[in-house]
Amino acid sequence: MNTQDIDIFISRYLTGEASEEEKVQLEKWRKDDPENEKYFHEFETVWQLASLEYRLGKQVVSNTDKAWEKIRPKEVSKTKSVSWTQHLWWVAATIVIGLSAALLIFTQDTTIEMMKVSAKKVEEITLPDGTHVTLNKGSLLEYPQEFSGADRLVRLEGQAFFDVKRDPASPFIVDMTETQVKVLGTSFNIHSNPENREVEVYVTSGKVALIAKEKTNAKQKQIELEKGDIGVFLADKKKFIKETPKTANKMAWKTKTFQFDATPLPFVLEDLSLAYDVSFVIENTDLDNCTLTMSVQTPGTLKEMITAIELAMGITIEKKGIVYFVNGSCEE
Repeated sequence: MNTQDIDIFISRYLTGEASEEEKVQLEKWRKDDPENEKYFHEFETVWQLASLEYRLGKQVVSNTDKAWEKIRPKEVSKTKSVSWTQHLWWVAATIVIGLSAALLIFTQDTTIEMMKVSAKKVEEITLPDGTHVTLNKGSLLEYPQEFSGADRLVRLEGQAFFDVKRDPASPFIVDMTETQVKVLGTSFNIHSNPENREVEVYVTSGKVALIAKEKTNAKQKQIELEKGDIGVFLADKKKFIKETPKTANKMAWKTKTFQFDATPLPFVLEDLSLAYDVSFVIENTDLDNCTLTMSVQTPGTLKEMITAIELAMGITIEKKGIVYFVNGSCEE
């Protein structure tokens, strides 16, 4: 296939219009050469940026040479002039605007600046519209310096809690690789995991829609979630799951407070793992059946939590290297 054919195949794939035969050919082409796979991902990145420009109705100024090579910038940064190849920009932008040549001309007087925050620890961020975001360690948030156009669009990699400023005239959209979350005004937690291609949304107030992008080819396009719901999109299986939390601690990574009500020890340790970014191994499997009832309403450290659990359950939790090993027998 020549370059023009490849561009068309990738374009149709990204817009969800590719046939099964085209998907097979594109997959084979990507596997044939590492450079082909690199080109595909470069094309996809530019397509996403061009799509963002179109939705905002302004030019997104992005220092793609540095920002996208490193993927996750190390600090909040204002992006600079566009420097992707003209070929990729032309193709990507053409697809986004429906082959309208007039919209391929980007004017300097309509540029806006994009802000990027890559969190080395839990970060508190206030967006231009007053929306409050708590960004978890290791996550990336990208948003415009000012919102304009019909939507308030931001981009997320990782985990964040959003308390969205209500504006019925301008929906708030969180964009991820294969999904979007769309709301008017509510609060919710998103955990986007690119490694297993899963997105989890937990709603703490109001309603949200978890939407699968066209390129996922999911039969069900979206699910609506209300307060207390968890919605999960499994990209590999192209399906949604709606469930309820196993414990009351979905927001513990943010609050560092816990409520355990006859909670099985494996679930207790899972909550601690997510809250403090550590790993536990239960060496005595009899402990799997042990439960914990305890309320911690004052934010605590990991060390304080481990001590409290050891005393409450009569077990031992010992750190070896970077892993915590759990032993003993629980006291009923």
